[in-house]
Amino acid sequence: GLVGPGRVGYGAITGAGQVVRKPVDAGRLSLQPIRALDVVRDPGHLDRAEPRAGRNVAYLSNLVALRAWYRDVRLARAQGADRVVVSAGIETLELCIAERVKRLGAFLAERGEPMPQLQLDPELASPFEHEIHSASELDHVHWVQQLSEANRDLGVAWLRSITDSVAG
Repeated sequence: GLVGPGRVGYGAITGAGQVVRKPVDAGRLSLQPIRALDVVRDPGHLDRAEPRAGRNVAYLSNLVALRAWYRDVRLARAQGADRVVVSAGIETLELCIAERVKRLGAFLAERGEPMPQLQLDPELASPFEHEIHSASELDHVHWVQQLSEANRDLGVAWLRSITDSVAG
């Protein structure tokens, strides 16, 4: 399980049967034991908005970047039946973004905090406009793998600019 919104880096491994409550950096093996807890609880008490609100915005930012990748790169490269699957993925991401915005708004409203201004559809052009149709015989994974280091760096910068622009 993962207490969300969580962050687990690429290539990280978490132990089976645990609930991950803290961020896990890329390339790490993480086992997070449950700590004993026995405290008096006030049923009307709400925790403060941060750091959970910030993690929610970061999660939203990554969903928006993933949707941009699917919409501007993946869909443009997809052919035939793959277009249907990628389009369904984009629709699912739209639903996930809308649900996360709704949940963030409710969480903040409960705590008397304002909803931040979010740019959920930043208009930042993909740097792959000319490469999208190159090597069209390659499946998507192989196409990504054959990108030059310069193009990979451009792609990373593009996706980071999207995540940075969501929260302004």
